[in-house]
Amino acid sequence: MIEALEDRRMLAVFNASNGADTIRLYTVGGVPHVMINGSVQSTTDTSVRVNAMGGDDDVHMIDWAPGTVVDLGAGWNQVYYGGSNQILFGELPAATIIGGPDTDDVRFHDNNGGTGSRAYGITPTTILNQTLVN
Repeated sequence: MIEALEDRRMLAVFNASNGADTIRLYTVGGVPHVMINGSVQSTTDTSVRVNAMGGDDDVHMIDWAPGTVVDLGAGWNQVYYGGSNQILFGELPAATIIGGPDTDDVRFHDNNGGTGSRAYGITPTTILNQTLVN
């Protein structure tokens, strides 16, 4: 008798340091890239997790794979959406941001997002379609 294998999902895990890190998540040609303190890594895995670890980290969510998880860890961490051009295009890919034991900030920069007003859906645990966990 031959049994079917269960579905498998690949998971890429990127770890920062316990110091203050600058982390950028972006895609090139649909391939997720994670830059930590200037060192770029990419993956074709279907799930991405970034562990910011300790320290006061800056995380820049420029573009990312749907379902990405960012665990901020300890420290005063700041998460920025909108990139250097400060524009949020359309619907953001879903992501989960896990806060640490200290105070963390999440900033949605859409200052240059056009002349029309936009509505942002906010619940106690989500902003837009980004899940925030503490």
